[in-house]
Amino acid sequence: KDSLSHNDPDYSMYEIGKFLSLLLKGNPKVIEPLFQTYLSQWDEEWNDILEYRKYVINELTLEQYISYAKTQEIHANKLEGTPRNKKFYHILRLLGEANRIKNNQFPKVKITGEERDFLIRIRKGLVEEEEILERVNELKKLVQFEEDNENDQELKSILLSNKEDLPMILNNFIIEFRRKTFPRRNKEEDDDDNENDDEFKKGPKIDDLIKQSYSILESRGVKNAKLISLFPSGSSLHFSHSDDIPNSSSSHEDYIGVYISQTDDLLSLDREQYIPRASEIETDPFGIKDSYTKGILLFEIQYFITKLLKAGSHRCFEILFSNLVSNYNEDNNLNIYSTSYFQQIIDNRSSFITVSLV
Repeated sequence: KDSLSHNDPDYSMYEIGKFLSLLLKGNPKVIEPLFQTYLSQWDEEWNDILEYRKYVINELTLEQYISYAKTQEIHANKLEGTPRNKKFYHILRLLGEANRIKNNQFPKVKITGEERDFLIRIRKGLVEEEEILERVNELKKLVQFEEDNENDQELKSILLSNKEDLPMILNNFIIEFRRKTFPRRNKEEDDDDNENDDEFKKGPKIDDLIKQSYSILESRGVKNAKLISLFPSGSSLHFSHSDDIPNSSSSHEDYIGVYISQTDDLLSLDREQYIPRASEIETDPFGIKDSYTKGILLFEIQYFITKLLKAGSHRCFEILFSNLVSNYNEDNNLNIYSTSYFQQIIDNRSSFITVSLV
């Protein structure tokens, strides 16, 4: 779960990835804490985030503040004839912050001076609506960029630049941040892992199938992934010899493969970029039961385990219990590729036997 919230007391908590994704969207609720220095406590890591807060002063953030103000205005209009001073308070507060953002200034969050006094008077119902609406309309004009105003256009350019720079800045930050949580490994341990990555590769077409699998991943934007298994699936797996498959042809042989994405892809702000499922079919059959899918299906290892094995996918279970590696018969001509990484899943296959298989 990437967020927690409660009403009494009122609080919200976010996993760092969720928090940064909301920052990217210009959400005022998560932007304000970046500029709040009172009644706050934070660790050193928070200072790393504050380093980049100037980039959230951007075009999208401005639009979000204005949008939030418009939403409050809609609610206020529905309350006509009843006290709506609280709505007006929020409208003016949001528009005031929007005006600062439009001028490439940090939001105040804690309002002071004449602006604060005026907002407090509104909150207490001490200001006539006519005066409030006059201030609202004034701020509505101020938060807009005038086409013939050179200063406005320069400010707009700065806010647009910040908006374009922010995704890459936050993505690099979260990758580095999440990497810090990894257990420290020494070079010898890494070398041992690489040396122990034994491959099992059999079959007359396996080299071509592996090459095709990497081509599929590349075409789907999955860069520098490592294929750790490729097994026959469906009828291709059920029959002990490739020639025994009913109506078999090379174009109808089914395979399921598992790959490992680059660590930085998995740690990135946009974790979906590693594409959990890739297929040789032009349109991924996400809505089709896997038992009817033809061709090569490639699953990122996390997706394979959490979405398929725990969901009781019979095709994946059949691979784990096929014993094709341990009992491989050279005469069968079956194409199989496996590594020590995938063997670890096979060695623990009994752990995935659950009621979801029934």
